[in-house]
Amino acid sequence: MTDTESIPYALMLGGSFDAGYLDTAAAERLDWVWQHRVADLEQLGV
Repeated sequence: MTDTESIPYALMLGGSFDAGYLDTAAAERLDWVWQHRVADLEQLGV
């Protein structure tokens, strides 16, 4: 495991994004939460 694998990353999204962008983020193993659902960060352990 490298140092970057132990750091949680999450994108906070506001506005609208097409499915292609979210698929790309998921492929890169990036989690995201919507700006209006900040409580979802707890599910990610952030």
